[in-house]
Amino acid sequence: MRNTLLLSLFALSACAVEPARVRLPAPRVPTGTGCPQTSASIPKVPRKARDNSIDGWVQLQYDVDLAGEPVNAKVLDGDPKGVFDQAGIDSVMGSKFRTSQGRIGCIQVITFSF
Repeated sequence: MRNTLLLSLFALSACAVEPARVRLPAPRVPTGTGCPQTSASIPKVPRKARDNSIDGWVQLQYDVDLAGEPVNAKVLDGDPKGVFDQAGIDSVMGSKFRTSQGRIGCIQVITFSF
């Protein structure tokens, strides 16, 4: 009986020493169906994000005119909210796109990480 009790205590103490490991799911980052680019504008990281090492993403929707210029860019979503919006819009608006017919409803996701 005494051996069983000691063995049980030993087994329980081994369990108490090992911390539980919880694996959190990766944050959801949407995908995009962007239009083919002929030149891309590199997004400028906002100072607030750079100074605080904030990672995130922004999802944008835009149209491309007949000359391959982006128009009507708007933010659909982002994380953290509002941090990368203007950087994303500036990046899309500074890019050139390949199209001979124009495109409506292009969606692009830009990620920022440190």
